[in-house]
Amino acid sequence: MNKVENFRWPEATTTKPLFRLLLVSLAIGATTIAAVFLFAVSIGLAQVTGAAFPTVAALEDVPGTVGTEYAIQGTHAVLFALVALAVLVATMIVYQRRASSLLAPSGSIWIFYGAMGVLIAVVAQGVPSIYWLAGEKVGDMPLFRALSTGVGIRYLLSNALFLLVMAAAEEIVFRGALLHVSRTFTERVWMLCIFNGLLFSAAHSSFDPVPFLARFASGMLWAWLTLRTGSIAFAVASHWVGNLYISLFVTPVSLASDEGSTWFDLLAELSTVALTVGLLLLVIHRVGPFRALKHSTV
Repeated sequence: MNKVENFRWPEATTTKPLFRLLLVSLAIGATTIAAVFLFAVSIGLAQVTGAAFPTVAALEDVPGTVGTEYAIQGTHAVLFALVALAVLVATMIVYQRRASSLLAPSGSIWIFYGAMGVLIAVVAQGVPSIYWLAGEKVGDMPLFRALSTGVGIRYLLSNALFLLVMAAAEEIVFRGALLHVSRTFTERVWMLCIFNGLLFSAAHSSFDPVPFLARFASGMLWAWLTLRTGSIAFAVASHWVGNLYISLFVTPVSLASDEGSTWFDLLAELSTVALTVGLLLLVIHRVGPFRALKHSTV
């Protein structure tokens, strides 16, 4: 039960792991610089063609509105996608792996895992709803503010699309490439989940105890889901639904802040994590395509 001995994942051990770690660090640095350059070029092309994004203004630390959220999210989605591609390509080159072996070695069933991940994540969000929505007026929620100002459909669709891109990009980096790199040093699941959670939380550059622990818990959950199912699809779905829930009913992404986070917020996050794990374990014993996971040692 302590090691990743799951046929859904290819062998991750490699010779000279420290040397390869150095190589992949250099490669990621080089490809990320290239990605940033491409992003700058895309901003220039957007300005010439009059496209809504990416824009320099969307990257400034200026609060947006529900009416301008699509430009902010679109710009960040482009940047996230380019950086994720840079990290993935660097890892593929150094470790000589195909993208599929880093992201979804379980095969075409990743589509099913993604769909099931959406359903489970939606149900699991019921607990934080009790904490986050208690006492809130429906009219103050971002989605309903957008509807009242005539941009509701655009706000809903832009959130659904761009938050999916951003969630997928983060999962490609942390639960795809970097989880594989860490597996060249250890196959112990608890160590992989803890390290991945810490790395994911630290990457957000916020060390306030409440949001740091909340992201740490989420990072561990998504690492475990990835190892358990042999695909990042379930983690992408869970990550996406969580972010989408916040942007539609709590606060727009551009206005989200760690300031004012309370221990009730952490309790809500931990409750969501626990529910997600519990529901996954339940469907493993009830739903056909999941039953093979009962024999997994993860």
